[in-house]
Amino acid sequence: MSVMMKEVHSMDGNIRKNNEKNGEDFFPEEFSFNKKGVFFISFVLLVIIILFFSNTLYMKSKLVKETRQYVEDVSTHAVSNVSYILKENSLCIEEMADSFSRMPDFLLTREVLERKAVTWNLDGLAVITSKGMASSSDVFCELFYEWVDTHPEMYEKTFISYILNHKIIFSAPIRKDEKTVLVGVKNYDTMQELLGNTDFQDRGESLIVNSEGMIIFEPEEKQKSIYDIYVKNGEQGEKYLNGTITKKIQDGYQGIFEMKDEENAQILISVQSLNINDWILLTIVPQDILSKTSLQPIIYFILIILFSAFVFLIILKYISKSQKKMIQQLKKFAFIDSVTEGFNGLAFRLEGERLIEKSRSE
Repeated sequence: MSVMMKEVHSMDGNIRKNNEKNGEDFFPEEFSFNKKGVFFISFVLLVIIILFFSNTLYMKSKLVKETRQYVEDVSTHAVSNVSYILKENSLCIEEMADSFSRMPDFLLTREVLERKAVTWNLDGLAVITSKGMASSSDVFCELFYEWVDTHPEMYEKTFISYILNHKIIFSAPIRKDEKTVLVGVKNYDTMQELLGNTDFQDRGESLIVNSEGMIIFEPEEKQKSIYDIYVKNGEQGEKYLNGTITKKIQDGYQGIFEMKDEENAQILISVQSLNINDWILLTIVPQDILSKTSLQPIIYFILIILFSAFVFLIILKYISKSQKKMIQQLKKFAFIDSVTEGFNGLAFRLEGERLIEKSRSE
């Protein structure tokens, strides 16, 4: 009896050693842990996350294109609006000058000029002759008289000019025996208000510059947030755009281009001609003007997806460990003798079948 027990224990030990050495298992494959299923689920989850991130990147690039289109549309509308108002005022001055040419001088009173100024939304009107000036209000100052002295061509043709950081001027000659000219003005704050009407969600700004990059009209102080880092001061107090922007303007560029600000953030710059003198409407807008608000829900959704994936992996791992533990318990119940704590008859039979199959294959 003792000899038989020794043989059984010897065979039991051999079975254990063979299993440890070969990494093989008696337990039927259909009851083993499904590693392929777990791998497949993890792979599908990874593919979904990758596709989602790819779609997010695509949406971001699409938003950049939409932002360029948005800036172009708003800038084009602003150009049309500003250009129309300036040209309308100039045409109005020309028509009034033609009308005044046929009126007696005694009818060109201050009251008449005031009514005309209000009608055409001008800050002031003046009739200038060699004898003096009749004006609608007291908006004409020393700087204006200096401008008159330096622009004798106003007696010969209709044109639009400006006094730097002060006024925009519309003039047209009045055809009479002596040199006479009608002048209308818009104050600087009126032009700032006009430029400030451009809708960029309070994150962009528009200004008027000439072909040399000198700023003619800029937005109100409260609207300056981006472009002033590109400005340098001239000797007479004038301001110039520097670097890339000025070069683009001097090269006659029309359209939208990108560059980076001092904080390395992308900005969009629109350059469009007003078709008045050599004036250009320059618009500067951050590239994320649309994506900053549009991407926020997407980012939240990404975080939710990542959190859900993390929770899913934790649950998957817990299930995996639980299944492995359950399988180990089933193996113990199926193949381990509760008295001897060694392999039972079923284990010996399966091991014998395995060895027979192995010997046949050899």
